[in-house]
Amino acid sequence: LALIVVTLIKRAATSITHTWRSRLVEQLVVTATAVATNPTPRKSPEQDILRHFQINDSVYLPAGLLERLVKRFCLTSRSRETVQNHAFCREEGHRLEPLSAKVVSKHGEHHPELVQVEELFTLLRNELSMHLMKEEQMLFPYIIALEASVTNESVLPRAPFGTVQNPVRMMVEEHDSAGHLIKEIRELSRDFTAPEDGCTSYKALYQGLEAFEPDLHQHIHLENNLLFPRAIAMAEALQAA
Repeated sequence: LALIVVTLIKRAATSITHTWRSRLVEQLVVTATAVATNPTPRKSPEQDILRHFQINDSVYLPAGLLERLVKRFCLTSRSRETVQNHAFCREEGHRLEPLSAKVVSKHGEHHPELVQVEELFTLLRNELSMHLMKEEQMLFPYIIALEASVTNESVLPRAPFGTVQNPVRMMVEEHDSAGHLIKEIRELSRDFTAPEDGCTSYKALYQGLEAFEPDLHQHIHLENNLLFPRAIAMAEALQAA
């Protein structure tokens, strides 16, 4: 049955022209193919972590869960089995910035939007560089200490920034800014579509930017909707105790 679904989805893809719809169909094909070839896939560590968030609204989650989330999604090196958001963001930023400059020097005269794309990506990369550093050096260590206090039923750890709500508010604002910048880049690049006269580097740049966008969105989602709310709930629980 799953193989039949794959065939039907592929046929439907031929009549779809909009970029976002094409990406959706591609993802459906990948998912249906995976089900067909492996009907009982093994859960990944990420799925196991997210399952706890979905079924447990209590601040008293399994010990170390927030630390696992931080390490699994934010701090692990790209050389490990899973490419993590922060590592991917840094490495792709280092790779795409000079590539963008190269493409602008070759095609910027005939495609002036490339200059704006380069400027916006440089701004995005600079903002994210500071953003990641603040998370990794200040906020995340505090969240891990906060979780340990809840687990051990000890006092609320002291914070140099007042309450955890303060840095969280700043990180969310920076997430909003990053999301706006990547949206502008998508619009300027016509959904990351290289023109007919675009060289290999031109296409590689847009392919890299297109891959960068969902990784950034995942970064924002995991922190805004999972990590940060749970950290605030834990802090409030300790304050009320």
